[in-house]
Amino acid sequence: MTAWLFRNIAILIGWLLIIAGAAAVGWMLGIAELSLAPMMWLCIGGLVLAHRKIEYPVPSGDRVDIKGALAMFWWMAWWPRYLRGKGRG
Repeated sequence: MTAWLFRNIAILIGWLLIIAGAAAVGWMLGIAELSLAPMMWLCIGGLVLAHRKIEYPVPSGDRVDIKGALAMFWWMAWWPRYLRGKGRG
């Protein structure tokens, strides 16, 4: 139960860091909708990884592993290479 909680907290914190970064860049450029783009891109990436059954890193369950969550999002961000069949897995 705690492993599940630690993983989900790490994913939530990583997700919020990505959205906050995109919102900050959007605020500096004056584009309010910029924070929607990474959300949609990562959601598509998660679906592609799940559909193609690609093994990707997940956060550790023994602590709140924010670095592991960001590694998972990094893999999700590169989803177009998995469609071409040139990705790992």
